[in-house]
Amino acid sequence: SISDPRAQIFKKYVEMLSEEKHKQKEYKLYANVERLRGAMERYGILSQNNYSESSIIYIFAICL
Repeated sequence: SISDPRAQIFKKYVEMLSEEKHKQKEYKLYANVERLRGAMERYGILSQNNYSESSIIYIFAICL
């Protein structure tokens, strides 16, 4: 499937924010969760949702 380009831009922004706040480990954790979620969606274990909804988790996790 084709991802929303806005979600890709937002994800890149959050990645830069994680570096600024020295929270790269947290970012990598959520990136891995999102990657695994995608695999689970492909195999029908989870239903597919909007990509940008997944990315919004990053900003909350990084800012905490």
